[in-house]
Amino acid sequence: EGRAEWRAEAHDEAHDEANLGEAYQGGAHQGEANQGELEEEAYEGEAEAESSHVHLCLQHSKKLHPRMDAALKAILLGDPHAVIVLLEGSRVHLPRWEALLGDRGLVARLRFCPRVQHAALLALLQVGDSFLDTFPWGAGVTSAEALGACLPVVTLPAEITVLQLALGQYRAMGLGSWLVARDPAHFAELALRLGRDPAFRGDARRAVCSRRPLLFAQRGVVDEWAAFLERAAKPFLLPI
Repeated sequence: EGRAEWRAEAHDEAHDEANLGEAYQGGAHQGEANQGELEEEAYEGEAEAESSHVHLCLQHSKKLHPRMDAALKAILLGDPHAVIVLLEGSRVHLPRWEALLGDRGLVARLRFCPRVQHAALLALLQVGDSFLDTFPWGAGVTSAEALGACLPVVTLPAEITVLQLALGQYRAMGLGSWLVARDPAHFAELALRLGRDPAFRGDARRAVCSRRPLLFAQRGVVDEWAAFLERAAKPFLLPI
């Protein structure tokens, strides 16, 4: 299905459910420039997005560990239309990636997104074909935002050494094995399929969209936190 068509259908609902807070520390949500200019800078043109397979990896540069490099290379090698979009701060890794990718024009398909306001980030999520969960330091807020925008997240929990938040989010949605990779090669395979196979991508988006309430509309979680805070504070409350 066409990406522009999907964006028109999902935009309003995704905008509301993906808005999980503008205070995210990774820098993807910051900025005070004109909103229209930011959205234009965030990706180099919707026409290109329509003809490319866009894999978003919008994580702080410190999360882009060399252990993930082989998977990124496999995505670029496996699909001549694949583009990997990273945050501007990730340019610090360019010397490493240039050495890894060589002279095959692959480095040119690494694109860098400037710091943008939260609404511009949500607009960028609308043109993605997949969201790449980093390893060994995984995503959390940003993977939830991607799922809130109906964007499938590819994750490799076996390689994540901190909390496996994307896996937990999928499990909460009843999608525990949908896009959970076994190893880095399988991670790249899943991302490539989301980029190249419109039917598979559409099925994944519909599955994520239909199950978003299981992740975001959790009154029970609010009640649990309220009960915990009440218990934790009770010993320190002065009698009235």
